[in-house]
Amino acid sequence: MKDLSTFQAPRISKVQIRAEADSFRAKYNPSGDLPIDIQAIIEFDLNIRIRTVPGLQESCDIDALLLGDNKTIAVDHKMYMDERFANRLRFSLAHEVGHKVLHPGLYGQVDHASVEEWIQSFQSIPEDQYSWI
Repeated sequence: MKDLSTFQAPRISKVQIRAEADSFRAKYNPSGDLPIDIQAIIEFDLNIRIRTVPGLQESCDIDALLLGDNKTIAVDHKMYMDERFANRLRFSLAHEVGHKVLHPGLYGQVDHASVEEWIQSFQSIPEDQYSWI
């Protein structure tokens, strides 16, 4: 586990975030069709693996997370398997892709390879810095 108690998050403005999101949509969904098939974009265009984790939501109060290898997104197994959560799953997957796009080097620095390591590392980030990521 990496100690992140002195971590300084990059400051990205809402204007920058919106520009990045618009650029991403233009590249990966130029037709503008809805809903965006974020899972296909993740798996085929970005070459990121989606791995289900039983009990992720119950134990960690998160739906999904980008692991430190920048090549795996862990998602709650129940949510992934239940069609009722399709919209929430799309949002959560897109949110994690946003971390990869907006903070390309950050997650590699943290290098959390498991959900447990993610929790331990990110709990040590000062709250005023955590809100920026």
